[in-house]
Amino acid sequence: MLQKIKKETAVDKVAKQLRSLIESGEYKPGDKLPSERALCEMMAVSRIAVREAIRDLVAKNLLEVRAGNGTYVKSVTASDFMDPLMIKLINGYTVRDLIEFRDMIEVSCCRLAVQRATQDDLDSLWQILKSMKEQLKEHNDYFAADLEFHSRIAKASGNNILVLVLNRVGDIIREVIRETSQGPGATKRAYQLHYDIYDNLVHRDENGIVLAMKKHLEWVKIDLLNYHHTVK
Repeated sequence: MLQKIKKETAVDKVAKQLRSLIESGEYKPGDKLPSERALCEMMAVSRIAVREAIRDLVAKNLLEVRAGNGTYVKSVTASDFMDPLMIKLINGYTVRDLIEFRDMIEVSCCRLAVQRATQDDLDSLWQILKSMKEQLKEHNDYFAADLEFHSRIAKASGNNILVLVLNRVGDIIREVIRETSQGPGATKRAYQLHYDIYDNLVHRDENGIVLAMKKHLEWVKIDLLNYHHTVK
């Protein structure tokens, strides 16, 4: 049965190009990648797209970020390219599975972020929101900014395991963002829902941010079900 061809985002293209350079041996284990700024200029993409692509390859054990020292190619084995957990999740998850997982993880991130978010976290989230608003008409970069918003909320939780778990399913969440952004007005609504999450975080309103995140996830479920019904 013929299906719609999935559009490739800027993040996907950057990640694919970097991965190809690693697999071809142009970037060898231990090599340092060019800076984010240099990669942006070389590939003519936004910094958010580069950052998310790097995060994606870090989650796949292809790259490592050394604090204050840049991004390096890791020593990898064949198993690093085929993470059994990721394969199982990508091939077998349902909409209910995904929403229950995100509710469990991201609501916890929100609760902790209310208590632990620093001013730097709030400033970063505000910049991401500004980028999301600017990219409402350019979905490729909007997807990257949307995912970065959720990653930053996780970071603001101060719990490294929550950050790791969320990053490990970044591919799934990125695909969900793409699918749920197809309907008319979907990205504008999503932007407002993200703003509500941010606003409650700024005001340290735990009940408010939990309700805002749950409302966002409810819309994700609705949009996902509509999308899959449309493409069938």
